[in-house]
Amino acid sequence: MTLREIPTKGFPLSEELQKQPVQPGFKLSQLSVYLGKEDPVKHVQHFVAMAVLHGWDEVTRCQAFPLSLAGQAQQWFTDLPAGHIQSFEQLKKEFLEAFSAYVPKKKSAMYLMSLQQRPNESLKQYTERFRVATQEVRDLPVGLTASTLLNGTTYAPLRRSLAFSEPDSMTELFARAEQFIVQMEILEAWEGKRKGRQNDVGPDRAIKVQRRDKPPKMQFWSFTPLTEPRAAILSSIAHTGLVNFPPHSNQPLGKNTEAFCKFHESTWHTTEQCRELRNQIEQLIREGKLDRFILDKPKDQQNMGDRSRRDNPRRPPRSQV
Repeated sequence: MTLREIPTKGFPLSEELQKQPVQPGFKLSQLSVYLGKEDPVKHVQHFVAMAVLHGWDEVTRCQAFPLSLAGQAQQWFTDLPAGHIQSFEQLKKEFLEAFSAYVPKKKSAMYLMSLQQRPNESLKQYTERFRVATQEVRDLPVGLTASTLLNGTTYAPLRRSLAFSEPDSMTELFARAEQFIVQMEILEAWEGKRKGRQNDVGPDRAIKVQRRDKPPKMQFWSFTPLTEPRAAILSSIAHTGLVNFPPHSNQPLGKNTEAFCKFHESTWHTTEQCRELRNQIEQLIREGKLDRFILDKPKDQQNMGDRSRRDNPRRPPRSQV
């Protein structure tokens, strides 16, 4: 049945919609067919996208939509009262209500919380599995998604990043996860290359190679004035991979049992007092990676600071953390 063969009496479309001609250039082959047992939302979305693409008006949409139905769906439309449909919006609404039983049921957030990274599953594989699962949950808040990913992954740097700074959108969340995926792949490639070099030399030589590849710990005596507290700077750069977080330890790292260090994730000293964090931030500043956190100073003091930074770093007193 073509558009010209639509009957004028006993047809569900109003007489006004039937009498008006469709737009020139309409092609029946452009329409997908709905049989009555598929997702009706997807069918409507595809039809509307096609209508927008070709600029179909209200009349063309109303007359074309019945031609995209077949089988059970076509029978539903035929059984509607004569002249019942007055607009495409009404037709779309009643169609979705009639076949709502075939709309896939969205899963709850509890389903997402059950997703845990498997022992032999890479961060890339887990993130992709997690991404697909988020599409099956309706109206999922970004904060809950980030919290679920934090609890589900076993990759500590990503966990720290999400704990320090919550993303503002799904796009930012998965972009950050992708950043750590790339970081992990680079580290794995570097480790594989290093092991390959060790296998090519004797045991004594391998020890020297390992010691040389390990980045040295710099200890500084003077520190660059900063625009923000070190705890705030740590929160800003925790997700960038610039900071080398130490493994968690229960050993005392100070004398103040009421203090807490975000860098070590332990008590006994504050984040601002943390000697290791201060040294890492200072080293990043001298490498030009944290210039935005440097406090502006007069030129004479700036020159003195430059000369100080050119000096060899001195070891701090052992009593400091």
